[in-house]
Formats: sequence, C-alpha cells, structure tokens
Amino acid sequence: MTVPLLAKLVRLYTFHTPVRRGRHRLANLAIARWRNLPDALEVFTRGGDRLVVDPRSTMWRYAYFHGEYEPALTRLTTRVVGRGDTCLDIGANIGWYTVLLRRLVGSSGAVHAFEPNPPVFARLVENVALAGAPPNVYLHPLGLGRETRAADLHVFEGIADGHASMSDQGRAGFSTVSCPVRRLDDVLKESGLDRVSFVKMDVEGAELGVLEGAGRLFSQPTPPVWLIEMARETARTFGYGPGALVDFLRSSAAYRFFAVDEAAGRLHEIQGFPPGDVGANVLCVPVSRADLMAALGDGTRV
Repeated sequence: MTVPLLAKLVRLYTFHTPVRRGRHRLANLAIARWRNLPDALEVFTRGGDRLVVDPRSTMWRYAYFHGEYEPALTRLTTRVVGRGDTCLDIGANIGWYTVLLRRLVGSSGAVHAFEPNPPVFARLVENVALAGAPPNVYLHPLGLGRETRAADLHVFEGIADGHASMSDQGRAGFSTVSCPVRRLDDVLKESGLDRVSFVKMDVEGAELGVLEGAGRLFSQPTPPVWLIEMARETARTFGYGPGALVDFLRSSAAYRFFAVDEAAGRLHEIQGFPPGDVGANVLCVPVSRADLMAALGDGTRV
C-alpha cells in the first residue's frame, strides 16, 4: 500500500512531536486529502509493535499518525502488568491490548484474548501473527457471559466494529451475526488457569454477565486487577447501570476503585456511581495488592 507524501510528512511530525495540541487537526487534513483510503494499513505503535488497522474507522483513524490508541489506558496498563503475569483481554477487538500485554508479560506470562465478531477476530489473528505468533498468546473466537449459549452480535451501520454489542442498544440499522457465548469459569477450567493477574474488559454493556460467569477469579488467593469500561449508555439496555459493576466486584472480593480521567491522565478513587452517572473506565485493585496500592491513589497521574 502506497502512503501519500502528505500523510507521510504529517505522520513524521505527529508521531514524534511532544506537542499534543493540533495533532488531530493535522491528521484530519491528511486523511481528507488521502484518496482511496485503504481498509487495511500496517502501523507502528509508540511501544514498537506493529498492527494492521482500518484507517477508515473512527476507532483507528489516528493510529497511523500518532502511534497510539486510548493513550491513558495504555499507559495505565503498562504500570499494572508485569513479567510473568497471566492476563485476559475480554473484548479484544483487533488486538491493541492483546499485543501490548504479550510484550509486557514476556515469555514467562500468558495472554488469553476473547473476540466474538468473526471479521474482527480474523484481524486479531493477523495482528498476533505480526507479533511473531507467540505460543503464550491464546485467541478465543467467542463471547463471555453468565451461561453457555448462542447469541446475536449486533454490528451497527456507520459505527466502528469495536462497538458491536450483544444488545441492539436501542439503535436501528444493524446486521447480526451469531456467535458462541461461554462462561469464563468453564474456559479457565479447560485451559488449566488457576491464577489470573489482570483483566481488561470492554464488551459494550455485557460486562455484568461476564462477571457473573467468572466466580473462579474471585476464589483465587489474590483476585485479579480489572480495567473495565463501566458506561451507562451501553449498560442500560442490559438493564443495569455502571454502579452495579462496582457493587458486584465489591461483594465478590475486597477492592478499591479508581476512575480514569482520560483527558487529564489521572486516577480518582471512587466508591461507586450515583444513578444517572455516565460512568468511566475503572481500575479495580484488590486491597491485598499492597505493591499497587502504594503507587496508586487519588489524583495519581497515568
């Protein structure tokens, strides 16, 4: 794929400059002038990984120019995951976090990634192959929930595939694809996993069902750290609000909860979400993890 000269010049600046202001505008200019924008483009991340993305997607349009995606959450993940950890990427999409986690855990750790959308899963497989197809990265083409079943995954017109959901989210204009759903407890047992260190979860409102099928994680001597999207808009069509996720985790193990202010790049400790709150991405840290608790606190920069 030949990248236009303007796009190359803009990337040369936006990828390397420490000045964040104005980067999106420059990237948008280059995208607007880029005729026949491809559906697959190999990009390099700031961490040194390679990924194939669809630059037409609003989710990934800046990856080529900036080399990053969800920068605050990415930085936070690098702080809480270490060598030898076993991690789960639930709602892996095309593999941004899967590939990042594989680098962080090294050869002595393991990563299990779950993605139910077949074409997105195919891109996940491609990106893990670009990372050398490490034998300690396991890819599961399925969704997770409170019970084993077949489910309809809703893929919405005009919205990035990463927002596909088990709910129609009250929207019109979608197609559906049937996908298998399993309990995480069953997958962990079959995989012989009795210790998980970190779980990243973003499943567009189905988070509570995943937790309800994951009791084994809370019976570990030390339960895992979770980084969870707790969003009112996606959860509401499943019949709950973001506060229900905090309540479930608190009833399952001793946790402290830190909302991620992605714009400011800071953590703020919360006790829950009041009714009507829009929610946030939340880092859930077991109280027993004194090593992390010493480093994390209200207002901590990430």
